[in-house]
Amino acid sequence: MALRLYNSYGRKLLPFRPLRNKEVRMYTCGPTVWDYAHVGNFRTFLFEDLLRRFLKFKGYRVTQVKNITDVEDRIIRGMKEKGLSRKELATFFEEAFMQDLDTLKIERAEFYPRATDHIPGIKPKELKVGARVSQDHYEKAEARDFALWKAWDEDDGEVYWETELGKGRPGWHIECSAMSMKYLGESFDIHTGGMDLRFPHHENEIAQSEAATGKKLARFWLHSEFLSVSGKEMHKSSGNIVKLRDLLKDGWDPLTVRLFLISAHYRDPINLTQKALEQAQAERERLEQFVSRLRQNRQESPSRHAGLANQLLKSFERSMDADLNTPRAFAALFSFVKRVNKLMDGEKMGTKEAGEILLALKRVNGILGVISFEEEGELSPELLSLIKERDEARSVKDFAKADEIRSQLSKRGITVEDTSRGTVWRREPSLKARVKDKDMEAQDL
Repeated sequence: MALRLYNSYGRKLLPFRPLRNKEVRMYTCGPTVWDYAHVGNFRTFLFEDLLRRFLKFKGYRVTQVKNITDVEDRIIRGMKEKGLSRKELATFFEEAFMQDLDTLKIERAEFYPRATDHIPGIKPKELKVGARVSQDHYEKAEARDFALWKAWDEDDGEVYWETELGKGRPGWHIECSAMSMKYLGESFDIHTGGMDLRFPHHENEIAQSEAATGKKLARFWLHSEFLSVSGKEMHKSSGNIVKLRDLLKDGWDPLTVRLFLISAHYRDPINLTQKALEQAQAERERLEQFVSRLRQNRQESPSRHAGLANQLLKSFERSMDADLNTPRAFAALFSFVKRVNKLMDGEKMGTKEAGEILLALKRVNGILGVISFEEEGELSPELLSLIKERDEARSVKDFAKADEIRSQLSKRGITVEDTSRGTVWRREPSLKARVKDKDMEAQDL
């Protein structure tokens, strides 16, 4: 099966082939570390994580560069507001960003270059004096010109570097060109980012890079669409910025947030609502229950369903080959879950097939990353005794006692499910994401 990706540069769905056999070099626009990242940012970072994981699933070796913008207008404003140095402010939010990546199970890139560490790679002698844009952020109507090097002014305080051009700092676009070329070469395979970066950032990056080298910067450009909140565009002026840490404080499990953010196709808008998160939570619990049932399957049926695991892998891969079509991939996965559950209900699924399906499911989850797969372990004798006591109560139709015991088990974090082959138990997924490190608290600096 061949992977096809939608190239924003030309707006076409094209077969993907890397410049080097079985090696993919990918540059992703990382965060500007002036504040905690919001869920819209992580929608983009998760799409890039899916791409990275699926490329590895396809047998490619991936080298990913995700830059850290640690000098910018908003950082300078934050320094003044909080009374911190540029490095203190940027380091704090960079560390917070890395913690958030780990919370959402986003794989680490191979390189996280910081803009300020690569200023020597921006060659001042080759820059043209006289650029008319002085802001890092500007409206599209003002984006005809862009500054490669920003001259120092009093508002910048002590944030500057001495060059042949005088005091100043790199422009927003030039830093990405310098870092991508250093780690990936003058031409590489994939450049990714959010739709908001397509213009002017990526267009300007292409212009300056290809003017300098005469070579195509990236063969594929992939952009993810926006996230809205309750149907409204997320914007600071609207007061509806939602950060990952806000959702965690509200009790949402990080894997639920991850499932929600990858549930829509990356090129389609996605709307953050209470109902959407509840649906994602229910879907994740359904997958966790499926894993629990497979692990507890003790039916010694003949091997009449060999090949089911491969069917799952093929249907999943076929869906992801179509430009990372996660809605189709999830549909294939849940259709498979329904089919296997019916086989287990009818005692037609043997332990051998259940084990093979678990292994296939782990491979699928290696891309999606939404199932914890924590080992359930054995229950204590006390809990096993309660489950047995409940079974006995049900057998004599003492349903009041059975319900009381079910409630006791639930308070202990154990859910019981009555099936045709007996009682199946599972540990309840945590509904509250507990922040373990004090630095994870969304506190004001």
